[in-house]
Amino acid sequence: MVLNRMLDLKTDIYKAYLHYIDSFAESTGLHPLLVLKKEHSLRVAQEAALLAGLEGFTSEETVLAEICGLLHDAGRFFQFTRYHTFHDAVSINHGEKSAEILEQSGLLNNFSVEQKKIIVASARYHNIRFLPVDCTALRFVKTVRDSDKLDIFFTISQAINHKVYKNYQEIFWNFPPEKPANPELIRELEEKTPCDMKKVQSRTDFLLLMYSWVYDFHFRSSLEQLIKRGQLELIKAAMITDPALEKAMENVQKFINEQQITKTVAANVQMRLNNRLQQTD
Repeated sequence: MVLNRMLDLKTDIYKAYLHYIDSFAESTGLHPLLVLKKEHSLRVAQEAALLAGLEGFTSEETVLAEICGLLHDAGRFFQFTRYHTFHDAVSINHGEKSAEILEQSGLLNNFSVEQKKIIVASARYHNIRFLPVDCTALRFVKTVRDSDKLDIFFTISQAINHKVYKNYQEIFWNFPPEKPANPELIRELEEKTPCDMKKVQSRTDFLLLMYSWVYDFHFRSSLEQLIKRGQLELIKAAMITDPALEKAMENVQKFINEQQITKTVAANVQMRLNNRLQQTD
């Protein structure tokens, strides 16, 4: 009965949220970059459901995690429409704006007080560098953070593969492509610390920031998914490298090797999820 209620809520919130997104369309339709964000939101929802299943969430919690993933970027559409950028440093904190919209828009009216807290927290904290010690709804926040990162790897990999970044420089926040990596970011990577977004000054820095997320995944299953998909190698190949950066990236590979994750092992993750879903049917 509880699961059926959650599934009904999921159906309703998908309809309501897609309607909300479409409200930002102009006479010619939704801006291509907002279409990308819409598609990103839908994929993060599926990533969150995948990770929740792998991490042993109940069926009801898995549905709620999916909803958290769907809504995590609610503020992006306002941000781009108002400021014409996705770069928080020159506009607004999109995590905070997402939480504000979810609290005030009425989108969550049919959810319980506790569910609202979880969804809002997942949006508010999904994009910050370090989680606060008093962070609420920790499992859900971690799930959304990891899911968001996994889909950013997918999105940027696609942009590199198909060279669409040449048409949409905003994907890389309009940073110049030819500049080498910021030494401060290389140092942070060497220290096994997620790189500081505020120090990103070039496309290589942006990719280096992503590379540092290897140290920032909350769940082993998230890292397994990244390795399985082979996107880390593509990100590395797109960087302008130098000896210091090469050394730091070698340490990342060493860290991955120490986790004893192989593409074969990671592929078994999907098989376990499929088995779990079959058992719940």
